[in-house]
Amino acid sequence: MDASSQSRGLRRWGDSSFVKLVMLAFLVLVLLLPVARVRSLIYEREGRRGEVAREVTRVWGEAQTLNGPILNVQVRQWIEGRPGHGAAEGMVLGPSVSGKAKAKSSTDAEEPGTELTRAWESSIVHLLPRQLTWRGRVVPQIRYRGIFEVIVYETHLEAAGVFEIPDLEAPDREVDWETADLVLGISDVRGLQERVELRWQDQEVDLLPGTGGAPFVQSGVFSRIPGEERLAPGTRIPFSFELVLRGSDQLLFVPSGAETHVELDSPWASPSFVGAFLPDRRQVSDTGFSASWQVPLFGRSFPSQWSGNPELAGAFESSAFGVGLLLPVDAYQQSERAVKYAVLFIVLTFGTFFLLELLSPVRLHAVQYLLVGFAQTLFYVLLLALSEHLGFGRAYALAAAATVGLIASYSRSILASRRRALVVLGCLGLLFGYLYVLLQLEDYALLVGASGLFVALAVTMLATRHLDWFTLRFAPADASADGEGTPT
Repeated sequence: MDASSQSRGLRRWGDSSFVKLVMLAFLVLVLLLPVARVRSLIYEREGRRGEVAREVTRVWGEAQTLNGPILNVQVRQWIEGRPGHGAAEGMVLGPSVSGKAKAKSSTDAEEPGTELTRAWESSIVHLLPRQLTWRGRVVPQIRYRGIFEVIVYETHLEAAGVFEIPDLEAPDREVDWETADLVLGISDVRGLQERVELRWQDQEVDLLPGTGGAPFVQSGVFSRIPGEERLAPGTRIPFSFELVLRGSDQLLFVPSGAETHVELDSPWASPSFVGAFLPDRRQVSDTGFSASWQVPLFGRSFPSQWSGNPELAGAFESSAFGVGLLLPVDAYQQSERAVKYAVLFIVLTFGTFFLLELLSPVRLHAVQYLLVGFAQTLFYVLLLALSEHLGFGRAYALAAAATVGLIASYSRSILASRRRALVVLGCLGLLFGYLYVLLQLEDYALLVGASGLFVALAVTMLATRHLDWFTLRFAPADASADGEGTPT
């Protein structure tokens, strides 16, 4: 067999329907490898952006959560014990009490007349405000590190409220109001820009770094409450203070008051209301947002008064609420969503070239299909690279125009027809336009995506309704309609 006969045999073998379809399916599987590499590249760049954001926020201030203020009062409970047995932790021995006491155990019974020693055990009672109101304005700023953007903010907050003193006294208990302190939990105290001055009734005192008598608060500021020797039950004490605080990403509040009210406004137009409570009132526009929260006592999972129990820190965290500042368009999320449709785009593009091949005398090689598939894969790399500099909208327009132009000009040569190249241009233009619309939708993305797939399937079925898949040749329309005739 000469070389020309072998060439004709290979061509006939390559033109068979089964081999052609198997080849296209194999090429789609091969192109899954670069598509997966593009997706990993998106995750890598997104991770790099996260590292840059952490570097900036470590210097500026991290997400802020405000907890409190909390009033910590030391209470001493008087008990009795025998000398020589040691005092328990948290207990202080008092003066001895002479005389004989009634035995309270078998050991005491063996030693009648043992002299008892009076002692007291100390504990901290934590009190939360009866009313608490926060008002503030959040001013966002964009910081740049290389090509990456990081959202940070500075907020001026005013807090005011009232403590209502409960009945803590008893015949065998002493309340030490002189050592009572007030603690305000701040998740990142490095964000404080000015000293914090507490107005307690008619007196003023500076709050200093520390957590005072609140072991469940990780960081914050505190101060001894001024000039209190005794506070009668039911006493209402007003307080207020102001904060100038820097942070990033989120600003959260723990509903510390039995009645907690928060009012915030900002010129940022893309807020995200997060946490355990949504605002009762909110208004978002192109010029910014305003929101207010009203949280009652029964809306939270911790009491207004307790002693010990450091595990309440988890309850504070789960009850926090507030606002987060979002970038209007996240290029990495949009690019990642676009890559999800890469296989569908490759299949539809291959299908378009396959039908045009059947309608023309030219035959396409597997390498030509592969080059078209690589061009579509490269679109996502261009989209990612350009979006880091130009924004997603302009990056998509440039990457799509370059990809569609490249494939259309290439199809003009391999299909040997300007008209067929215009068909390719129109189909790819529709596909990329449809994808852009789909990426802008969130609530209706599934509906529009499913509808698009149905339309694509319907068009494919309509275009191939006269195709004889055994010979890969179209039958005459009239013969196919009445069931007579033989496909040619």
